[in-house]
Amino acid sequence: MLFGIDYKSYSLGTKLGEGGEGAVYSIVGEPGLVAKIYTSSRLGTRRDRLTLERKLKTMIDMRIEKVIDGHLRLAWPVDVLYNSGEMVGFVMPRINSSTKIFSVYRGGKASLRQKLHPNCNWKYMVQYSYNLAWIVNYLHKKGIVIGDLNQNNIVVDPKTGIVILIDCDSFDITDKRSGEHFPCSVGLPEILAPELQHVGDLRRGKFTAQSDNFSLAIHIFRLLMNNEDPFGGVAVGGASSSGIWENREIINGECPYVRKINGIEIPKRSLKLDFLPSELRELFEKTFSYNAKTALRQVCKRATAEEWMKALYIFGVRGKNPRLKTCRNNPNHIYPSHNRTCPWCRITPHLSSGDPFPYTYTYGTAPSERSGRAMKKRRSLWGIFITLILTGVLGGVLSILCANAVFSFSFTEMIKVPEYIFAGLYYIFAGIVIGTYIAFVSKEKYRKTRRPVGFLALMAFITLAVSLALFFGVYGIDLLIGG
Repeated sequence: MLFGIDYKSYSLGTKLGEGGEGAVYSIVGEPGLVAKIYTSSRLGTRRDRLTLERKLKTMIDMRIEKVIDGHLRLAWPVDVLYNSGEMVGFVMPRINSSTKIFSVYRGGKASLRQKLHPNCNWKYMVQYSYNLAWIVNYLHKKGIVIGDLNQNNIVVDPKTGIVILIDCDSFDITDKRSGEHFPCSVGLPEILAPELQHVGDLRRGKFTAQSDNFSLAIHIFRLLMNNEDPFGGVAVGGASSSGIWENREIINGECPYVRKINGIEIPKRSLKLDFLPSELRELFEKTFSYNAKTALRQVCKRATAEEWMKALYIFGVRGKNPRLKTCRNNPNHIYPSHNRTCPWCRITPHLSSGDPFPYTYTYGTAPSERSGRAMKKRRSLWGIFITLILTGVLGGVLSILCANAVFSFSFTEMIKVPEYIFAGLYYIFAGIVIGTYIAFVSKEKYRKTRRPVGFLALMAFITLAVSLALFFGVYGIDLLIGG
């Protein structure tokens, strides 16, 4: 039995998960809450324990809204837990999703993103980006710095697209009444701002809203650019990396998407930054256009979470959007309208995972409204099969007419000779088989085409041509054999 600040008792249930700092348990009789119990190493000395206790109490006193617009957004502490008078952990809201944001970065037929969103498109990525920027902006407006904004601390709800931040006890918090600062002391190097790359022990560093903005831009870049790393250029022309710093690309601002860097190019599998509309492209340029000398001067120029929200909203709103286009070959290929050709079709051949947004829409199911495209039911296949089979029959009849012309006999004479009757039925049957086969191999293209009449006309012409070619082929063989 554990007790809260106001001596409320809590009984721990089953263990739900465990990490480096502690374990999470269900709470008996409280289905909407869980308890995080720290490890002894996380609590450290008595002084460390008391400091962490004050931080948790400060967070509770801030009365930060956890549920906004009916959706949980933060795993924020709601009570402190004590055992025999010693702080051992805290109570927080229970999150019903275990999907981390990195699961929706990259697509493909075998990806988790494809399983979560069978008809996913780029608009989904815009909406996830917007919701992430929204919660970061919300916290910044409250004077809170996140600090460790790494992908393991960002949970997404696939049903709603909402983003939830966890491990809130690691946030960089300041008690406004006492002025005591509780710094963030952990971080993932791959997403840390350049000013934090040199400090070594992050307890000596200083996380700020601007360092959050840098990490936020990396996440948004991965979401919008099919999981590409903005600093993930490839060496060309014999160039080599120094290897002095593990993340020298961030330190030196080596982002080939926003500026030319000697010996480094973007991967062939990647989209170029001009794929994005100017509103979004400019925000990435503001954040990533620096080098080792200008990095510190550029800190305050980084795109803010609020700027990202305003730019993303234009492209993430529901319903039809004149700022977006849909690919003719794949309705899941949604892209900014300034692109003349489909960028997703262009990079798919270079992707090991295949199509980033595969088309899996099936007849009788309605796509998510979040896709922003009012899809129609799949086109019936009866049209193409009936049309091509009848065309095949026509091809057989024309073959008979050609035979009459070649051999100079009438229909009256033909029906009196069993061999001629058999030959006529053969050509009609062959035409039916040809029409059926062509309809079968072209049915998916017929379903997707926006010009079904023209497509049917083309397939009918091919069916007729193949049927007649069969007759003349057989006739030619007879001439050779007879000759």
